Order: sequence, then C-alpha cells, then structure tokens
Amino acid sequence: MPWGCAMRSNALGTTTVAAAAPMDDVKLLTAKEVAELLGVHVRSIWRLSATGEIPAPIRLGERVVRWRLSDLRDHLHSKAAGGAGVRR
Repeated sequence: MPWGCAMRSNALGTTTVAAAAPMDDVKLLTAKEVAELLGVHVRSIWRLSATGEIPAPIRLGERVVRWRLSDLRDHLHSKAAGGAGVRR
C-alpha cells in the first residue's frame, strides 16, 4: 500500500489495519487512497465525510484536500471497539 500501512486478513476473512510506524501519524492521503483503504468508491469518501461517518479532511490549498492517516486509523479503531464514530 502506498501509504505505509499493511492490511491483513485473518482466517475469518476480517481485514485489519496493521500497526504503523510513528511517521505515519503525519502521512496524508488523497481521496483515492482513502477509498482504496476502506474498499469503497471515491464518491463514497466525499459522502461519508459530508455525513460525518469518517473524519473530515484537511484543506491544504484551494484544490488540495487530504486526510490524516492517524485520524482514519483512530476512527477505525473506535468503530471496531463499538464507538459511535465521528460526530460534528
């Protein structure tokens, strides 16, 4: 995976995100990379972000938007632990 994070599947078919190195906390992902990570279409990333189902992206410029890998990882861990997810 281009963002330094490994996906692993167990015997039950459950996919998990492997622990990442400390520098991955500052890694920024495009909408396409987030879509690949979550296994959804790029349009779904924008919908999920707009509804607060995934963390909001950060705007780096007029036409440059990225998601922090650490925000997404924290969100996925929260969802896996039965958390309610992101609220705005």
